[in-house]
Amino acid sequence: MRQRSGKTIIDVRDLVKRYGAVTAVDGITFSVDGGEIFGMLGPNGAGKTTTVEVMEGLRQADGGTVTVAGIDVSKEPYRVKEQIGVQLQATAFQPHLTCAEVIEMFAACYRRPIDPLVLLREVDLTEKAKALNETLSGGQRQRLSRRAHDRPRSAGAPAPVGSRAPDPGSWHHGVPDDALHG
Repeated sequence: MRQRSGKTIIDVRDLVKRYGAVTAVDGITFSVDGGEIFGMLGPNGAGKTTTVEVMEGLRQADGGTVTVAGIDVSKEPYRVKEQIGVQLQATAFQPHLTCAEVIEMFAACYRRPIDPLVLLREVDLTEKAKALNETLSGGQRQRLSRRAHDRPRSAGAPAPVGSRAPDPGSWHHGVPDDALHG
């Protein structure tokens, strides 16, 4: 179990989001420290997804402030997207791409030159590197997604992937040193 860093990674203050006459998020405030496990619970329509979409920079807030990794989401949504990874409930990748190509595509979005085989090895999918992503089982797709979207949540090591906890010294901003090119 990781210890909390004490450094605030997510800070949401008085967040408001409206869709016409409907207020989906009404003044929510919370913060999350590095290493802390945080979840949002509530019934359908409570604003959980909308809150996360604002935090990701996918939706503009109507009020309040959101910072992620010290970045104001409303002012620099693209910088936030470079720092975060999102694991969706249902994984869907561009069809007709191999697993290695999926990793390369996401690395390009983050402007990260990497070796996809190294990253696929981290989630036990090396043998699937040349397989089309749509041929993977549900569990394999989740592992591929987790690795494709992996970004650091704090300086140093990322959260453990799969069943092995990586050595923090061998990681650079969430990517193993041996996966980096250049």
